[in-house]
Amino acid sequence: MNYFVLVISVFVILIGFLASLTLIFRRNGSFSFRLLGVWMLCLISLLVYTNLVANATVEYKSILLFRIPSLVMYLVPPISFVFFRSLLNNETKFKRWDWLHLLPFLLHALELTPFFLNGRTLNPNEFDIVTKAYKLSLVSEGLLPKQAHVILKSLSMLIYAIFSIRLYFKFKNQHKNETLAQNILVTNFVRNLLIIKVINVLLIVTTIFLVLSKNSNGLFVIEYMNAFMLVYITSYLYYHPIILYGLKNSISDNLIVSKIELISKKLQSSLFSATESILFLDPNFTVLHFNILAGHQFQNKFQKTLITGIDYRQYIQESNAALFKENFQKAVNGEQNSISVENSANNSSEKNWIQLSFIPVYDDAKNLLGISVVTIDIHETKSAEEDNSDYALRLKEITWRQSHLIRAPIANLLGITKLLNKPNSTIDEAEKLLLIAQVEKEVKRLDDEINGLFSQPKSN
Repeated sequence: MNYFVLVISVFVILIGFLASLTLIFRRNGSFSFRLLGVWMLCLISLLVYTNLVANATVEYKSILLFRIPSLVMYLVPPISFVFFRSLLNNETKFKRWDWLHLLPFLLHALELTPFFLNGRTLNPNEFDIVTKAYKLSLVSEGLLPKQAHVILKSLSMLIYAIFSIRLYFKFKNQHKNETLAQNILVTNFVRNLLIIKVINVLLIVTTIFLVLSKNSNGLFVIEYMNAFMLVYITSYLYYHPIILYGLKNSISDNLIVSKIELISKKLQSSLFSATESILFLDPNFTVLHFNILAGHQFQNKFQKTLITGIDYRQYIQESNAALFKENFQKAVNGEQNSISVENSANNSSEKNWIQLSFIPVYDDAKNLLGISVVTIDIHETKSAEEDNSDYALRLKEITWRQSHLIRAPIANLLGITKLLNKPNSTIDEAEKLLLIAQVEKEVKRLDDEINGLFSQPKSN
């Protein structure tokens, strides 16, 4: 190997190693840049490996030296992808299914276990193939055919490169120009690193055909491209260390705000409604948005200004808290529902009826953004229902009085008048006076019943 190239490689390895350790163990370091440090360590290990292989003066035949880089090549593509994703999305930890990215690495480690356990070394022919001809594809990397893992690793690099590019353009499309302008250093770093990564992948994939055709130049292509990537990362971080603090103004929060603004525009008429109070809460009861009427009612009831970010549970009336939370949870689970509750007005003893509607709100991808709680005053409607109910009872009472209390004296009067008007009646004067007195009594009874029917006070 050229001595000058070896010196440069060692210098790059040392500087890259120090930079990667700084990123990994930096106090208050971000999750994404710790991943970048791990990615750099993987590149350094491959660079060390290629330099050892290219230096024929170093005597080594241990099988471990030639198997370990084979594992590392399965780690580089997924680690780089998760780094891009965590940096652009402000992630602070791995996602639930991220372990699936390690499956190729784990399966290959399982495949190489027999080689590690038996301590097998390279035979003289294999040693010469690797150290003199650099034809790595002619040495078995496991239980699969010799060239199988070369192809699988190249496919892995190509697939993750495509995922990373899609992620970057999705990020740019989702955020406003002013937000991107505030994070120009970070976005430039990601863009340039992606360009280098894509060139690296294309060259390596092209080199596969050279490697499979027994050409020895593939090893040096990998070495030079990994070295160039390490130089770029360390140089950019040295001149722009501010990017280690990540994205400004919480891009993920801005995205939520943008979605809420879109929902607000769609509900423009409702937001300025004079009859409907609208609160937009996240699944944890945090106030994300509210309309003018909701703000006024909150001010009147609690003598406080309604602001976004507060936990609304502390303001739910205790008597209705369990019912409110139960129906709110139903909405979180996707069920739109409404309830009617009796509510105290302005912390006084006066009661009024309100209707609460819990409406789940989703984005275009069917992800739950929050719950819209719509409150309508239905006190007058409830009062009208009660009036109608009282009116029905009054009608029922009139019907009963008519059939029982009023018809009896009328029937008696009809009987007496028929008796008095009967021709050739043998009734004497004394009996007539008694019948007339009975008529007077029945008329008075009838008058009392009618007066009682129409002078009874109306029930509230």
